[in-house]
Amino acid sequence: MKTKKHYRGIKITYLEATNRIKFTDEWFEQSKIINFGYKYENTLNQAIDYLSNNGFNIIGYSEMKSDYVIFCDNWGDNCIKLKDIK
Repeated sequence: MKTKKHYRGIKITYLEATNRIKFTDEWFEQSKIINFGYKYENTLNQAIDYLSNNGFNIIGYSEMKSDYVIFCDNWGDNCIKLKDIK
């Protein structure tokens, strides 16, 4: 069996009551909340832009019932933690 590549998943949740976006990295037990920006069409586009602008190498995403999971391959020396981004 061929080994599959291991990606890091960041869960994206829109917090409707506060009009914010929550990023959750369960592996590192971290989360970050930012304001939703109306220049974006949706939560996913803003989340991808935000993570990409902070050095995350986005390789894909998955849409869940009420959340998204954005996949990146930042591990090891290239690992960026949510607590370290602005």
